[in-house]
Amino acid sequence: MKRTITVIRRGFVSMIMLAGVMINSVYTVSMLSRYVMKKETDEFREILVSGISLEFAWAALLLWALFRPFERRYVLLFTAFAMLTANVLHSLDQLFFAGAGIGRAVLNLSVGMAVSGLFVIAFFVSRPNTMERSSS
Repeated sequence: MKRTITVIRRGFVSMIMLAGVMINSVYTVSMLSRYVMKKETDEFREILVSGISLEFAWAALLLWALFRPFERRYVLLFTAFAMLTANVLHSLDQLFFAGAGIGRAVLNLSVGMAVSGLFVIAFFVSRPNTMERSSS
């Protein structure tokens, strides 16, 4: 029974980490295609280069953590913080500069908070409990 619970916990944490890898990979490819295909200003291209490298690095970090999800669980907490911060900034940009309206900004913020919340939940799920520590 205890082993089954551990397998379920590991599966949930791994699924969340894999989702993070996919999210960051999609952003990497999206920014890379924008960098390669479109004529942007030099300043904007510099920002894209930084964004591409950071998204790729974060995907690699989550992939690295995926191989030992319980031991490297703090990556989940850092990811949740980074995702929430980026999402809040994106929502503010939508509201004040992109003219998307309050509804779209609130929806974006709600989804971002929910996804970030999943990473925080996965962080706590991956915490070793007392029964596992005493039996080791």
